[in-house]
Amino acid sequence: MFNADYFNQFHESETYQAGEILIGEGDAGDTIYAIQQGEVQVVHNGDVLATLGPGELVGEMALIDQMPRSATVIALTDVRVVPVDPDHFYALLQKTPVFGTRVMHLISSRLRRAAGLEPIVQPDFYATE
Repeated sequence: MFNADYFNQFHESETYQAGEILIGEGDAGDTIYAIQQGEVQVVHNGDVLATLGPGELVGEMALIDQMPRSATVIALTDVRVVPVDPDHFYALLQKTPVFGTRVMHLISSRLRRAAGLEPIVQPDFYATE
């Protein structure tokens, strides 16, 4: 989970109704979304990969590697998200190194889960600021 303070500086948010698509698999990806309210499902080839809620990020992979979106993200409930463009994302990384560490941990955890290699131990230093 990400501290909401990271995204408080962003005054814009977007809302999606339950069933709406936030991200389409194969689309260009130049924005990540910080979930403020509600839940989304991450779907690939008809399989639900994850259900994510407040404090979580979606869309980080495509922003970082500049490849097409790897999955579709659908609002499971009514959702409010904060869109974060590349300039703001990289500014956050520079200003708040722990944010970068958390993004790396997030990507690593998702990769392990996708490969069926759940982490054995969750480091507790991610729980503190």
